[in-house]
Amino acid sequence: MRIVSFLLTFFVCASLTSQGISFFEGSFDAAKELAAKEGKLIFMDSYAKWCGPCKRMARDVFTVEEVGDFFNANFVNLKMDMETEEG
Repeated sequence: MRIVSFLLTFFVCASLTSQGISFFEGSFDAAKELAAKEGKLIFMDSYAKWCGPCKRMARDVFTVEEVGDFFNANFVNLKMDMETEEG
C-alpha cells in the first residue's frame, strides 16, 4: 500500500511540473512591473466565461507542455476576464 501511495504521489507531482502555461496571479500593473524586471513581454489571455474558443484554448493549448515551456521562458503570462472591472 505504501508503494502505491508513493507512486501516486510521485506521478501527481511530476504532472504538476509540466502543465503548460503558468499564469501570473495578480494585477496588470504588477505583471508590467514583473515583465520589466525580468526583461520579458506580456502575453495576456483575454477571455470571457461564455467564450467557447477561449475554453478550448485553455483546455487544449495552454496545457501543452511545449507551449508552456516557450511561453513561460519568454513572457509574463496573464489571464484577464474581459467582463470584470480590471479586464
